[in-house]
Amino acid sequence: MRAEGRLTDDQVEKLTVGDRISQDALTGTVHTVGPELIGIEWDGKDWSELYARTEMVQFSLHLGL
Repeated sequence: MRAEGRLTDDQVEKLTVGDRISQDALTGTVHTVGPELIGIEWDGKDWSELYARTEMVQFSLHLGL
């Protein structure tokens, strides 16, 4: 598994439920996509988090190989 470079604004707009996301050592799955917020369920964690779309540029798409 590997992560692609940081998300572009265009990629953030195209995120859908089920997309895999990475940030540093964390990997998770997009579970909510709203007009202003994206929800991510982190692997191995008992919690999920909501992020503003503008914050999503700090994440990378996680590509399964």
